[in-house]
Formats: sequence, structure tokens, C-alpha cells
Amino acid sequence: MLRPPLKLKIYKSIIRPTLLYDAPLMRHLYNTTLAKLQSFQNSLLRQIVIGTTLQRARNRVIREDLQIPSVPEFIGHTHIKFFDGLKACANPLFREISPPPKPGRWQSTVPLVDVLAEGRTSGSAA
Repeated sequence: MLRPPLKLKIYKSIIRPTLLYDAPLMRHLYNTTLAKLQSFQNSLLRQIVIGTTLQRARNRVIREDLQIPSVPEFIGHTHIKFFDGLKACANPLFREISPPPKPGRWQSTVPLVDVLAEGRTSGSAA
């Protein structure tokens, strides 16, 4: 049986990097997807604290005690860190890259007017 500190090291060094590999570019994810990732992280953290006094604690309390940020906090932090690192890069092409704006819940990256205009031209050509 592994002790909780060792389980936490395994989580931080193997599982979290695999789970959130593209975290700097995950800023555009919908809230439902983030909730699923957060739920999976919570279940893993609960497996780490089995047999301790935190076993019946709330997820937020477990994260605070283990000093693990929530998935949206982790993604936001690595997103900012990634694009700040690009600004400090020696290559001028990388310095010009800026983070894409986060679309809203129902906002598409393509304006609806363009989609409607495209549909009219393709429908009239038929």
C-alpha cells in the first residue's frame, strides 16, 4: 500500500502532465468539458486520501490541503505562463504571437453573418 505523499508525487509527476498536456492551449474549452476534467481530478485526489482524515472532506478542502489547483486555475496559470514565455523568446516571430480570445459559451469563432452569407451563395448556385 502506497502512502499518500508518494501517491501525490505520482499524480503530480505522471498523471497530471498526461491529463493536462495541452493546458496552455485549452483555454477555449467549454465549461462542461472543464467540469468533466475537474471531476476526474477530484476522483483521483480522493483515491490519494483514502484512509486519512480527509477521506470524507469536500473536494475543495482536499485540493487546498494537498495544494493542488483546480483544473480551470491550472489551465489559466499555464496559459498565461506559456504566452509570457513566448514574449521573452529570441525569435521575433514567436514574440508576435498573442493568445487567442476566449469565445463565449455560444459564440463561434466564425461570425454568423459569414456563415449565413455563405449558405445563400451556395444555395443560389445550385
